[in-house]
Amino acid sequence: MRAIWAIIRKFLLLTVRRRSTLFFVIGMPIVFTFVFGVVPNMNSTVKIALVNEDNTPVAKAVIRSLEHVSGLTVSTATAGEKSTLLREQQVSYVLTLQKGFQSQVMEGSTIPVLVAASPNSSEDATSYITEQTLESTISRVALAGRTAAARGEAKGDTGRKLIADFVAGMGHAKALPNPPGAISRTIVGNRLVASLTSSQLSVVGFATMFTIFAVFGQMGSLFEEKRLGTWDRLKASGSSKSSIVAGYSLAVFLMGWIQFLVLLASGRFIFGIAIPLNGWMILAISLYILAASGIAMCAYGLTKSAQQLGLIGSFVAVVTSMIGGAYWPIDVEPVWMRHVAWFVPQKWAIDAFGIVSSGSVHFPTLALPLGVLAVFSIVFFGVGVAQLRYS
Repeated sequence: MRAIWAIIRKFLLLTVRRRSTLFFVIGMPIVFTFVFGVVPNMNSTVKIALVNEDNTPVAKAVIRSLEHVSGLTVSTATAGEKSTLLREQQVSYVLTLQKGFQSQVMEGSTIPVLVAASPNSSEDATSYITEQTLESTISRVALAGRTAAARGEAKGDTGRKLIADFVAGMGHAKALPNPPGAISRTIVGNRLVASLTSSQLSVVGFATMFTIFAVFGQMGSLFEEKRLGTWDRLKASGSSKSSIVAGYSLAVFLMGWIQFLVLLASGRFIFGIAIPLNGWMILAISLYILAASGIAMCAYGLTKSAQQLGLIGSFVAVVTSMIGGAYWPIDVEPVWMRHVAWFVPQKWAIDAFGIVSSGSVHFPTLALPLGVLAVFSIVFFGVGVAQLRYS
């Protein structure tokens, strides 16, 4: 045990003392996240027009809710103006609240909303996130309305009074930022998903990428340990091989956690982007870091220098992060790339982060992403530890 803590302490001290390491662990990830994640989302507004065919109190309440959504500029239009607005690209989207909207929303059935996009709204991350924002807002206010209506029914309210209860409840939707059990449904695909906002994705996405850089960098320092003879002195000190391997493995894992926490803390305290850090999130992050650490240890056994390992680490970090949805929502990727993403740990980690952030946290929803991450961590970390022990 003494050897394990000595190795971990040595790595932590080297990290703190080396300015270059501090820059790559703290400075560069924060700057990268700000430039490529936060700045693109600043002061960006999407213009939408709403056509209210239902013209009921509930439909009007939904329109009022959308008018207060950050990043959206909302106007109303008639059905006859719809084609002109889209053709002339005066708005990016036109939402039509169809007849029967109020009754279906109050019944809890599928929300009848038609979405039409202008030619300048391509199938990219921005359009996908906008659709998610619209659907999330409508689902949230509808849930708040149904909750209020249920209380009204319990008191014997019916007819217009029940509708008034529903509308009043919709006005209190802000009190339900993450309604339990409410998973967003995309408007276009009508699929149940739990997704991160664009700002949250920029934080956790880049955190998953820089974690790979961190663990590969930590493994690269082992070449220096061997060159200086530290590795041989440890083996000659009487410490068991298991203790030495455990010390280096835990040091790599801990460095991954430090890197991830740096991005989460900077997101919350510097950029104001909150990511919940509860037990489920800690479990998902730990499994992901175990998998990333195992991949780094496996790559270490295939290389002969820190430079070679660094090149492999850079390739793995960037390519797998792109495929796995760290840069943009995975649903905007081509079908073939989405299939490849099944074999990338970032995809399952971000899926788990999205579910936790949505507020719909219970084991059945997290079973698949956590299960796949567990398989990745067991396979890669197990092989990596065996490889390190052999070396």
